[in-house]
Amino acid sequence: MKKSPTIAFFETTADDRSYYTAQMKNMGDLYFTNLAIQDDIEVDLGQVEILSIHVASDLNSEIIKRMPRLKLIATRATGFNNIDCTTAKHHAITICNVPGYGSNVVAEYAFMLLLALCRKLIPGLNQMKSGNINHVTLTGTDLHGKTIGIIGTGSIGSHVGRIANGFGMKVLAFDPYPNHTLEYDLNLSYVSLAQLCEDSDIITLHAPYTKENHHIIDSRMLGKMKKGAYLINTARGELIDSKALVAVLASGKLAGAALDVFEGESIFKIDEEIELLSGPRNRNYDYALENLVLEKMPNVILSPHNAFNSKEAIRLVQNITLDNIKKYLDNGPQNVVAI
Repeated sequence: MKKSPTIAFFETTADDRSYYTAQMKNMGDLYFTNLAIQDDIEVDLGQVEILSIHVASDLNSEIIKRMPRLKLIATRATGFNNIDCTTAKHHAITICNVPGYGSNVVAEYAFMLLLALCRKLIPGLNQMKSGNINHVTLTGTDLHGKTIGIIGTGSIGSHVGRIANGFGMKVLAFDPYPNHTLEYDLNLSYVSLAQLCEDSDIITLHAPYTKENHHIIDSRMLGKMKKGAYLINTARGELIDSKALVAVLASGKLAGAALDVFEGESIFKIDEEIELLSGPRNRNYDYALENLVLEKMPNVILSPHNAFNSKEAIRLVQNITLDNIKKYLDNGPQNVVAI
């Protein structure tokens, strides 16, 4: 690239580029790439004043320091654990996110995964393809009358509660900042994390990832879960200790797990796996092994961080991100992440 951009977008699709190009005329020199920021080794970041990224970009301190003019990071996601917020704060960089865009799309996806697990959809499809159908092995579980435990009751977790009510489920929730109006609106009961794990037939995670809730579902909490329970994660992979999850699934205690996110997510790119083979063994090597085991388990569903991905949700993300940038340029920033 010959000219340094003032506004740079990473991890973009053709639709992103078309949308932002049309909407941001005369707002600055625009740069677009489908690559994550750490993978684009040719771009000159020195003149970037506004940066927009998605979840695959690892915006670490080294990369931030390559952008001395950076004033705004507009992440096109709700979570921001892939941004070094400490370094951003030190350099007086504002971070804006897209809160709440996935309240329905992620909640619906979580229930799609749950239903697929409980009704053994994937084994059933595989049996149809093979022609060897055995209904005894496809006996599923009803959701009606079951207890669902929701970890995190923001906009997504709240919508999960609404859907659960439609299925006739009992709803428990854990949140360090409970929204007590939900207790009446959704017939929901807040409990401790330990009690939620002990009493729930299904546990679904909808919390942001922070240092405080790293491995919030660890071996101790997994040990408290009911025999035959299901675990769903469409939030962040680091919320679950994947090594401990492998162990409890292998023991037969849990009936199944469905993960749209997982630790070491980036290693599912083939080039990352090749790099692991040629380099020294590190934590990513363990993640790769754990995820390989999970992928082979018949009662586990892995999906490619796709819960957010609907036409309606993508357009909403684009609109909110554009508005975040415009409001910042007008000296009235919105959706600012507290760091």
